[in-house]
Amino acid sequence: MNEEVPTSDEHIKEYTKEIKKISYEVEDVEDSSGMGILDTIAVRGIQSEDIQDAKTLEVGLKVETEDGEQAVTVEFDVIKVHGRWYALYGLSY
Repeated sequence: MNEEVPTSDEHIKEYTKEIKKISYEVEDVEDSSGMGILDTIAVRGIQSEDIQDAKTLEVGLKVETEDGEQAVTVEFDVIKVHGRWYALYGLSY
């Protein structure tokens, strides 16, 4: 049993790519005052009267690795409560 076991760094490099650059762009913003987002918020215990604003963001992400560029668009809901913005769980790709 003289087999070499890869170190943590070697193991990471085997399954991942080093990120050289990350960029993003907000591609779309929609007002989200519909019942769907209010229902989601109510389940989480946030009172609808505390919500100052709600939006759905569509964000394009680009990641550059040694193998080139990869891109994905992510959509998620955000709410404004007491002057601060919060992202709701559940990203959609």
